[in-house]
Amino acid sequence: MLAPARGVIRRRSRRCRWRSALDGKVERVCEVLQEDAQIRVLRCTFPPGVGHEMHYHPPHFGYVLEGNSVMRITTASGVVDRPVRARTSFSNDAEIQHAALNVGTETTRYLIVEKKYADQRPAQAVVPGLCSN
Repeated sequence: MLAPARGVIRRRSRRCRWRSALDGKVERVCEVLQEDAQIRVLRCTFPPGVGHEMHYHPPHFGYVLEGNSVMRITTASGVVDRPVRARTSFSNDAEIQHAALNVGTETTRYLIVEKKYADQRPAQAVVPGLCSN
């Protein structure tokens, strides 16, 4: 099995595409629904075996729209498998570089609301966000 960040293709657009770890197929996973100076709202869809490369989010809130699956989250601290269930939420006030891969059996779809106003990193440390222009 490929590591989540290995063999990934990144295209700079308002719709992001990432390579499937299972078959190498390029999949669109996230779309920017709304963005202004304060927030960015993303809708992300991860079929089984699809993930994205290492990246950061500013502090954010997420809501799982559909799917009961497992996301494998890879950080500098290690790897953890996190269940994702429809109609549940998650949040993170820390800016932790991570990669994610759907290792479950169902497609999961969720919204992420990034709090751009809460990004405390100096401008030179900010890596372009997921789906940046």
